Amino acid sequence: MDDENKTKVISETLNTKFYHHGYPLARNEAKEIGLPIAKSNKKIEDLLWEIYEDFMDEMEFNNVFNPEALIMERISKQPQPVANIINSIKEKIKLACLESCYLNCKLKKN
Repeated sequence: MDDENKTKVISETLNTKFYHHGYPLARNEAKEIGLPIAKSNKKIEDLLWEIYEDFMDEMEFNNVFNPEALIMERISKQPQPVANIINSIKEKIKLACLESCYLNCKLKKN
């Protein structure tokens, strides 16, 4: 954006009206605060939805992570003393995905 005043107003609005970075800003809200919004494109929206669904499956969005239940389940399956089990429980969970052009190019070279 070339208009510094408009940019400042948009920035201040985003920092005061929306209380966290994860707020899903809808198209109409973005337009209302002055952000330039592209026309709706069904093909792009469908592709973005496919990407979201892939992340949803990979990161198990619909599964509640309950560490206490996980520990209790592991304890119930082991004949060892509880202290040894708790200290040995390891669980892999995905917290984030990172897309990197640099890493992608590096992997292609190998």
